[in-house]
Amino acid sequence: MGNIFAGAIERRRADLDLKKAYGEIEQFKDQLEAENVTLREEIKSSTEDSELIGKSHGFRTILHQVEQVARTDSTVLLLGETGTGKGLIARRIPQRGGRRDRPMVTVNCAALPAELIESELFGHEKGAFTGAVDRKIGRFELADGGTIFLDEVGDLPLELQAKLLRVLQDHEYERLGSSTTRTVDTRVVAATNRDLDTLIEGGTFRSDLWDDLSGCAADNFIGRHANELGQLLVDMNILQFGVHQPEAQWR
Repeated sequence: MGNIFAGAIERRRADLDLKKAYGEIEQFKDQLEAENVTLREEIKSSTEDSELIGKSHGFRTILHQVEQVARTDSTVLLLGETGTGKGLIARRIPQRGGRRDRPMVTVNCAALPAELIESELFGHEKGAFTGAVDRKIGRFELADGGTIFLDEVGDLPLELQAKLLRVLQDHEYERLGSSTTRTVDTRVVAATNRDLDTLIEGGTFRSDLWDDLSGCAADNFIGRHANELGQLLVDMNILQFGVHQPEAQWR
């Protein structure tokens, strides 16, 4: 009887050791995935990004404001037509802030099918939906401690806007297929070429999300240098390779 009991204890201990090892393997896998995504983002940024140059008063003003907002952890919203340099400014903000050594992860909300955006942002568990053959960590989790750039946030489906608002306000979310609430410390920089006021009037964009996204920017950018900033990307070579860009505005 003693041998049977001792054998049962040993098997139980072996099972626990196996579960612990499996958990460590899963954590290592998540870490490798995060490092892989971060590396790809850094490579992409290094090939696409160019040094912002210029001497006009408007340009110096906008860079000064970037430096000011970079020192905070406030959410930033950039408005402007496609091709107006929003991505360059978005990348400059974390480069000048306290999260410069942490990852910056980019999500193009307009480039993903609506049914995949939630999984991309928040991740999913194995079996959460058809085709979810493995666990996946989301972009917010990958950007934990760093910055996430939500490009074309105006295209985010209405049903996901409430979940984004929760992350902004409470720093909480759940992976698809999981009831476990996770916390995240991620700074959000967002951009869109859409008229959000029109979207709010049409019921396709939440006004409270607009308030949370533009809170910092509303205090710093609206109405102070409208004429200069309206022509900023037209009047100068903002990109190092000398392409003049169409009009942009800040909010």
